Amino acid sequence: MPDTIPASTAATTASEGGAQLRLVIDALPGLIAYVDRDLRYRFANARHSEWFGRPGQDFAGRTVREMLGQELFSFIRPYMERALTGEKIVYEHTYAYRPNFVRDVQVTYLPERDSDATVKGIVVVLEDITARKQAERAQRQIERQLSLLVEASGKLLSSPDSADVLRNILDVAEAFIDADAYSVWRRLEDGRQWQIAAMSGLSENYSNSMTDPEGIAERLPRTPLPVEDIEKAPFADLRREAYQKEGIQALLAVPLQIRGDLAGSLVFYYRGKHRFSELETRVASALGNLAAAALSTAEIYARQKELRKAAEEAERKAQFLARAGQVLASSLNYEETLAAVVDLAVPAFADWASVDIFGANNELRRVSLKHIDPAKIAMGEEFRRRYPLDERDAGTLVIRTGKSILAPEITEEMLIQGARNAEHLRMIRELGLKSVILVPLRANERTFGLLSLVMAESDRRYTEADLAFAEELGRRAAAAMHNAHLFTESREAQEALRHSNDELQRANDDLNQFAYSASHDLQEPLRILSIYSQLLHRKYESRLDEKACEYLDFIVEGAKRMEMLLRDLLAFIQAVNIAPGQMPLVDLCAVAEKAIANLKSAIIESEAAVSYSELPSVRILETHLTQLLQNLIGNAIKYRGKEKPEIRIGAKREGAAWEIRVKDNGIGIAPEYQAQIFGLFKRLHNRDQYPGTGIGLAICQKVVERYGGRIWVESAGNGSGSTFCFTLPA
Repeated sequence: MPDTIPASTAATTASEGGAQLRLVIDALPGLIAYVDRDLRYRFANARHSEWFGRPGQDFAGRTVREMLGQELFSFIRPYMERALTGEKIVYEHTYAYRPNFVRDVQVTYLPERDSDATVKGIVVVLEDITARKQAERAQRQIERQLSLLVEASGKLLSSPDSADVLRNILDVAEAFIDADAYSVWRRLEDGRQWQIAAMSGLSENYSNSMTDPEGIAERLPRTPLPVEDIEKAPFADLRREAYQKEGIQALLAVPLQIRGDLAGSLVFYYRGKHRFSELETRVASALGNLAAAALSTAEIYARQKELRKAAEEAERKAQFLARAGQVLASSLNYEETLAAVVDLAVPAFADWASVDIFGANNELRRVSLKHIDPAKIAMGEEFRRRYPLDERDAGTLVIRTGKSILAPEITEEMLIQGARNAEHLRMIRELGLKSVILVPLRANERTFGLLSLVMAESDRRYTEADLAFAEELGRRAAAAMHNAHLFTESREAQEALRHSNDELQRANDDLNQFAYSASHDLQEPLRILSIYSQLLHRKYESRLDEKACEYLDFIVEGAKRMEMLLRDLLAFIQAVNIAPGQMPLVDLCAVAEKAIANLKSAIIESEAAVSYSELPSVRILETHLTQLLQNLIGNAIKYRGKEKPEIRIGAKREGAAWEIRVKDNGIGIAPEYQAQIFGLFKRLHNRDQYPGTGIGLAICQKVVERYGGRIWVESAGNGSGSTFCFTLPA
């Protein structure tokens, strides 16, 4: 079989698909060709020229071996032969199609059959998957690096010693990232000072400290920071001179976060321009995480022994405080409980322990003294009998100032300086005082006494931590004493209060009876005064001059106002006095109708419109609720504007209460007066403008408050109307 066919025959075959189909196939991104059963190209789209460097039409009529070469043909021939048997073939391959043009492709062979199912040829489709393969290779490289990082973590965490950890960090950094120099920076406690803890590849003269007064580092993102041009670094101004001397032109700074705080950074330096790849950044970030974990472990280890010792001591003290708390809470007899606490303190926390408290005559007296040796206790009691506390003693200073005293080491000089005389010095020496804590028993700004703890024979010495523990013990002891005093005082106060309440109730009953009688009995003389003044005016009007008639009018008007005032005072007294017990449920709609009926004349006269929506039932006496609504509706009518009064009553549930709202379109109430209008006899207008006694809203407030509610007004003033709101139990 010849390797070529006549050109005229090839051209005829190539044109069979038509010009339009050829344009479409040439525009597709992949390589598409047709190979017949003799493995000759019958067609190749335009993309072939880009890959093979020769026109696509050169492929027509030529064999695959001729166009691709023996090496590639030997590789793909088995696949093509399988396709000629009718099998669809898909495989991936990497090949240099021309110099410096290596591509990854996915090859698909699609068999073409004629009418009798015989395979005539193969449609060859090559899809360029180079980008995908590069991404996959990069991912595999990252995974390999990360796998190595996991192995490196073993080295970083192999030693808890800080110096070893820093060396290991630099070693691992050098192994994974090819840089010119490396350093580990640590942020000092003040948050503004930074210092190099370890470095490699940097000169000894390289500046190993930095001050960041504006906190630039804190504002940087907590992710790796690649700086390809050092002049553009956010912190370049802080380190420019150091970088220039060292020849550094690029760097990668990785934050080291320990327990969520920025604690330092791992820095990679380059003395030339450097473009950072994603892989470098990710590996550096992983190294930073491992380094931070290793440093955190080292810090924990450095404190471990100290913390363990402190924890054991804290546990011992906590158990002691727990036992002391149980003792202190076991009885209100604080002298017994304080003595029991002193017993607990020796020998667990002291060789000597004592408590002194103030007695009824405000003199300090000893409640308890404890030592493991009874003979020593006798010596201590004798010492105190012969030398009671005076102004020269440290205990007196503690009581006077309320401040504790810690003497970690009692020296001979201190004993000599504090001794009152030779005998006093001798006895102090015999007591063997070596370390002392004096704590005031103080609670609620009151000093109850003094707690003394002394180390002597055990050779232990007190520290600041011991002082804090002793002060906590003192606070608990003082609190127990304070509670005992409060209990006694409370019991006495309750008895006194009960007696006072009984007396007050009797006085209040007498006062209410007097006020009721006075307001009721005074109304009759006032009516007589008003009636006879009117009779005098009518009978002798012709004999009285204008001034006398005016005086009689004043008398009548005054009597009417006094009668109204007495009636309102009686209503106020009745509002204040509500019998205890469960209140009945009252239908608010029915009460609203009753209040409207009572105000019928005023409503007709003012042409007011009073309406209400569906209203609930509330717990209140019906008379009180009627009075409450009647006062609020009456006020809305009285203080109306130029338009006809429109009054709307509504309610909404607020938890365990109902909020009732009485809204009008009247003259309104300025915000600055909204609090004072509920006061007794408080008026915003004179009687000539609006009549009344100034008691109505005070009655409303008293009624509402007696049922545990509250009342307020909402208004912007200036003729905008008012809404009076009050709450009552549901």
